[in-house]
Amino acid sequence: TCQNLREYAEEKGEIDEEELLQIAFQIASALEKVHEASMLHLGVKASNVLIDVSHGVPISYLTDTGLSHLFPPKVFLLRILDECTKKSEFSSFWESFYALAPEQKEGKSSYKSDFYAFGVLIYKLLMGRFPEGRFPLPSESGKKFIYNWDSLIIKCLDPEPTRRPESVIAALKEIGPQAHDDHEASLKLKLKPREIHRPQFEEDPGAIFHVEHSVVKYQPEKPEHITVNPIDTEMNIVPGGSY
Repeated sequence: TCQNLREYAEEKGEIDEEELLQIAFQIASALEKVHEASMLHLGVKASNVLIDVSHGVPISYLTDTGLSHLFPPKVFLLRILDECTKKSEFSSFWESFYALAPEQKEGKSSYKSDFYAFGVLIYKLLMGRFPEGRFPLPSESGKKFIYNWDSLIIKCLDPEPTRRPESVIAALKEIGPQAHDDHEASLKLKLKPREIHRPQFEEDPGAIFHVEHSVVKYQPEKPEHITVNPIDTEMNIVPGGSY
């Protein structure tokens, strides 16, 4: 069973980031084949991508390939305006309008114009809105993303075609995953109360040398009086004479 990517996204509500990356690589690969054939697509949008989920995993097919080879750029602009007059095609009009690169509005186009439309498509799937004016980047949305989508969006939506990537596949390979988030998380101190061993502190060994500096009134020591008792001895009186 196939349905276009716009219907698929609306039905799911939000496409898982890993699944979105897989779809993005498939679309980028298809675009590369178109450009290798010296053709431009100039119609990269969700309604021109078919999603086949019959195999358990989404497989993307880029449709309307080769039409730009038959019509000049200005004919595409007229076609977009024609879509605007049909109520049933109103959503398709906005897809086509926002996918127009700045140079296409001046009647010029190149394979870099397809990369601009690719960036618009990915941005819409990530943010649920089209990029317009000073649009917020994915990292500013408050959502927690695994991959650095900002890098891809900034490169693909650059108003100057020469500053856009030479390959969207190469640009996709550079977006992540964002290892710095995991690294920062690993640096955070994780306390496990049962495993905390508090060190035992001994008393300050220098305390024995502590001298207490204070003023004390001098009290001289009183001399100790010792009473000497006579020794009782027996004395013999010797009569006068000589010895």
